[in-house]
Amino acid sequence: MAYYITQADIEARMSARVLRQVYDDDRAGTANAAAIAQLIQDAESYVEEFVAPVYVIEDVRADAPDAVKRLCLDAAVAYLRERWPSFTKQVTAKTWERLAKECMEVRLATRRADAGGTNVPANVGGTIDPGVPDALVDQGIYQMWGFGNTGVY
Repeated sequence: MAYYITQADIEARMSARVLRQVYDDDRAGTANAAAIAQLIQDAESYVEEFVAPVYVIEDVRADAPDAVKRLCLDAAVAYLRERWPSFTKQVTAKTWERLAKECMEVRLATRRADAGGTNVPANVGGTIDPGVPDALVDQGIYQMWGFGNTGVY
């Protein structure tokens, strides 16, 4: 049973055409419903492995936060790319690496995924360093390291 995402969510992320072409197993022009259901189940169970030790899973399922939905969509896209990597033309290893990192942050409670609120950090004059929880980093450091003025490295 799907708790967080639907086929329409995946289509919004990847397009209905991509989903249909990757999951049209019998070449009937439509995505295989059973394969899509399995994709959603696999993606949601992957994310729940990280969420369940930190949160009451029934509460998360009852009021799914956007962070969990996004992680489930990321997992679904990663599984989709594994199914037909030449069609999606993306690097699946990097997709899985980023997804696993974000899920582990939820598990270690350095990233919040609870249904009760959002995790929007308050910040004045710096940027939040994604590698160090609650750390403010001066923009000048990024420029010194040659990463431009974006604060993203």
